[in-house]
Amino acid sequence: PTVYWTYPSDNPATDPNNALNQDGRSTELPTGFNGSSGLIETVGGNAIFYIASENGRIYALDVEGRGDGTTERIWSWPNDYDPTNPVAARQAPQPGQASSVTFGSFNGTPALYVLTGSGWLYVLDAAGTPANRTTTVLYSRDLVAEPFTTTPLFDSGVLYVNYVERGTSTGRVMAISGTDGSTIWTSAQAFSVFNQSGMVLVPGAQITGPGPNSGQDALFVGDASGYIASLDPANGIVRWDTNEITSGVSGGLGFTYLSVPNNIGTIENLVPSVLIPTNGGALVALNANGALNSQGTRRIWQHNLDRGPATSPATG
Repeated sequence: PTVYWTYPSDNPATDPNNALNQDGRSTELPTGFNGSSGLIETVGGNAIFYIASENGRIYALDVEGRGDGTTERIWSWPNDYDPTNPVAARQAPQPGQASSVTFGSFNGTPALYVLTGSGWLYVLDAAGTPANRTTTVLYSRDLVAEPFTTTPLFDSGVLYVNYVERGTSTGRVMAISGTDGSTIWTSAQAFSVFNQSGMVLVPGAQITGPGPNSGQDALFVGDASGYIASLDPANGIVRWDTNEITSGVSGGLGFTYLSVPNNIGTIENLVPSVLIPTNGGALVALNANGALNSQGTRRIWQHNLDRGPATSPATG
């Protein structure tokens, strides 16, 4: 594969970012990423790569790079070295980062949603101020949660967060307004801990066939015990749930269509399916519309991997 750039540079001695008008040899650089994944978004006409590092900082980097194997920091947060004011005080990093960042908007401004190791939510200006290599906190809030290991989901102006209540092992799902940060709903349904189990939201138009979810928007959530629930994203009410994933969920859920045998033994095409990676090393598909099979479960397909636990699936 072709490597277009690295940050920090593979050759620190000749890294252009050492210059005083860049990182000034004193910017705290990424250390590692735990389970954090990066994302690319176009903001203000610029393609930006965002990623959370285990050192407790978020980095926004220029996707195009310089063409010499390096790229530049557009901003990092908490705010670090400012080339326009090299002696300005730096902000301390957040407690270790274990979840990925999510892109959305906040009150109309392109925003990055960050869940921290202290159980807080921070909403950052995604564009930042490139001249200063800094950005602005648009909103922050203590979600009274254990350190986050999950990644939030943003859709249609709403942020969905699966979290564990601080000081407990009780999991909940919360919907938060992308306009003012207020709570829209918190699930009455309790979950166990989530580890790195992410959610997936599927529009009702994609959920066909019989079952309680047919034609209905659905937020699918799974926890470390293997409990799976389909929630109404408007209010958090459970439409259907199951405990049939006995080995527990090990990563983010996915959605796709599969061709699978139906209850009369013929092949049914384009069955809406929720993909569940498990701690036991299997990738399991459940019928997204909630219909039961002839065994009384929602399992319609399973593939056992050579090793486990399984990671988040990608479909296309």
